Amino acid sequence: MDTAFKSADLPNDKDYTWEVKANDRSYQQKINNTGFFCFQKKKYADNSIKTSKYNLLNFIPLNLYEQYHQAHVIYFTLVILLQCIPQISTQPAHIIVIPLICILVVRGLRDISDDIVVVIRVLI
Repeated sequence: MDTAFKSADLPNDKDYTWEVKANDRSYQQKINNTGFFCFQKKKYADNSIKTSKYNLLNFIPLNLYEQYHQAHVIYFTLVILLQCIPQISTQPAHIIVIPLICILVVRGLRDISDDIVVVIRVLI
C-alpha cells in the first residue's frame, strides 16, 4: 500500500516523495526493535492507561515499602528486635511477631482489594 506523492511545483526542480505506509505490516515489523529475549520493543508508546498501583511482581516490595513509612509498623519491628535479645526480653519473640504479621497482612489485603476495585470500576 505504498502511496507516493510527487510535486513538480516545488522550488529547485527536485522530486520530493512522500511514502505512506500506515497499513503495511512488514514495514511496521521492520521498524520495531527486538528487545530482551526476542520481545518486540515498540518504536512508539501505546495509548493505554494504567490505573492499578500493583502488579504480581511489585506487590510485596511496594506494599512493605509503603507500610514501613508509618510509625506504628516501625515501632512494632523495633520491639520485636529488642525481644530477640534474651537478656532484656520479657516474652518470647514469636508471641510479639504475630500482631505485626497481622497488621501487615490485613493492610496488604486491603490495599490489593482497593486496587482491584479501582481496575474493575475503570473497566465498567
